[in-house]
Amino acid sequence: MPQDKWAQTTISDAASNCLVPYEFVNSYGDDITREEFCILLGNVIRVAGNYATLEDYMKARSQAYLTNNFSDCYDVDESVDILYALGVVNGKTEDLFDPDGIITREEAAALVCRTAELFMYIDTDDAIYYDDARNISQWARYFVAWVSNNYIMNGTDGSFLPQKTYTVQEAITTVNRLYKVITK
Repeated sequence: MPQDKWAQTTISDAASNCLVPYEFVNSYGDDITREEFCILLGNVIRVAGNYATLEDYMKARSQAYLTNNFSDCYDVDESVDILYALGVVNGKTEDLFDPDGIITREEAAALVCRTAELFMYIDTDDAIYYDDARNISQWARYFVAWVSNNYIMNGTDGSFLPQKTYTVQEAITTVNRLYKVITK
């Protein structure tokens, strides 16, 4: 279990929902990579849809996907290619995904929203009330508003900290909350 008390109950709940890959258990305090976040989102899709694998989800949708979409993704988890085919993730460039790159909080918010859209209609016209709202990129404002208003991602001391990196335990907490929203 993580050392941070705030994360222990949520991560235990996420593990009981089969959302936490075993290889994450010793890295809760580490920054999460783009590939690792794809793995977590893939688990949400798989579990929420009641599929044994993420590939089974694609087969049920009769949706094909290409592998090795990016030149830097030959040994990455299949969730990267599948989430790319679903429109959840994009590359950093047309040819590069940057699977080992660290994800920011506002990037996580966007990916969470795109995943939620696979299961439900999402919409918000709510304002953002964080003290650092001016620091949230224009492209991310809608996503930050939605995840905040649905209690999937929270700020700290009145700030969202959009450019701050995201830890594994924060990401697991987020996907567990996302899972609860899309399965209620």
